[in-house]
Amino acid sequence: MKRLSLAMVTLLACAGAQAASEKVEMNLVTAQGVGQSIGTVVIDETEGGLKFTPHLKALPPGEHGFHIHANGSCQPAIKDGQAVAAEAAGGHLDPQNTGKHEGPEGQGHL
Repeated sequence: MKRLSLAMVTLLACAGAQAASEKVEMNLVTAQGVGQSIGTVVIDETEGGLKFTPHLKALPPGEHGFHIHANGSCQPAIKDGQAVAAEAAGGHLDPQNTGKHEGPEGQGHL
């Protein structure tokens, strides 16, 4: 079964007063590796923080969430003797080492 992982680590830099924008390709992932592209997510720097705008296809209808992971790789890795899809992405990004599983506003995941 394919598993979608929107694992990414993106560093954005400002050039003067101009806001940065980055387009990141998203792929399906399995325990065998990174698969077909399902679109992109555009990341824009705004006054209020980063804005993520998905342009994705081939997803089942309904709401979808995502996490930002510590490593920029969606390759499989071995965990407990089993190949796991996107395990190389590592844990959820926690730049301030809070140990909490929530976003900057305390109402979700980062």
